[in-house]
Amino acid sequence: MASGEFISAVRRRRQVGALCRQSEALLDSLGLPGTFTIPELCERIEEHRDRDIHLIARELPVSAPHGLWVAARQADYVFFDSSIGTVRQYQIIAHELGHMLFDDDTATTDVGELLAMLSPEIDHAAVRGIQRRSGYSEPAELRAELFGTVTVRRVQSWSSLPWSRTATPEQLARLIATLEGAAQR
Repeated sequence: MASGEFISAVRRRRQVGALCRQSEALLDSLGLPGTFTIPELCERIEEHRDRDIHLIARELPVSAPHGLWVAARQADYVFFDSSIGTVRQYQIIAHELGHMLFDDDTATTDVGELLAMLSPEIDHAAVRGIQRRSGYSEPAELRAELFGTVTVRRVQSWSSLPWSRTATPEQLARLIATLEGAAQR
């Protein structure tokens, strides 16, 4: 390994360590015990942000992201792939919750991408301008991914999520209608 590569690897390792410690501190600041459940984490974040969180499991197309956070006016919606294993679902949910807690910008996701996730019957080839993350080189993505990893390490139960936290069909229909209106503009 060349000297420059070594220095870069050391910096990356330090950055990852610092972000993991930041994630631990953030979880602790929510008053969470050493281990907790995802519903408990959602409850604490709802209290912290003073808004509801709806976890919405959807069988997502292969080309779709595995998870997505939509910050609507009155609530937050976390979409995640229902066709993957529980541990990966928890990791994806925690990643999106990390974006919420770090107040990351949600503007990088195209409305067409949201519609493709929510309404698989839409012709995905007709949707333009979809922006996707290509890895964790973006600081906010790396931070959210590490938050997800730290969170999963502290989860006390791997049972299926209680679906009582999901959006109602009416709420989902309103969200889809809103997104479809925005896509047509």
